[in-house]
Amino acid sequence: YRLREVAFLQFIDCCWQISKRFPFSFEFNENFLISLLDNCMSQQYGDLLLVSEKDSVALKIKEMTVPHWYFVHDNLQNLVNPLYVETVDIDLVKPIKHLIPVIWSNYYFRWKD
Repeated sequence: YRLREVAFLQFIDCCWQISKRFPFSFEFNENFLISLLDNCMSQQYGDLLLVSEKDSVALKIKEMTVPHWYFVHDNLQNLVNPLYVETVDIDLVKPIKHLIPVIWSNYYFRWKD
């Protein structure tokens, strides 16, 4: 893994941890997060290849590749959270400080068998 991919993995893992704590607060589901990680690592989609927009423009990534959002659009029914409830006033910060992280087994151990 390159440093960018490790940092991205940690960020997505944090998103998953928070989404498990607040299952009604996120429009995406676990499958969406896994697809982001898988597609980032596969380097199949141009919008997940580079860190900066400057590099993306210089290398003409948008002209030469398909964005990850095409995958999302084509698989939307499998990537949305059916429990999602749109709310206006929700404080996610205070309850998170007491969050005890757990292993994301559906991601880290999915190839176990």
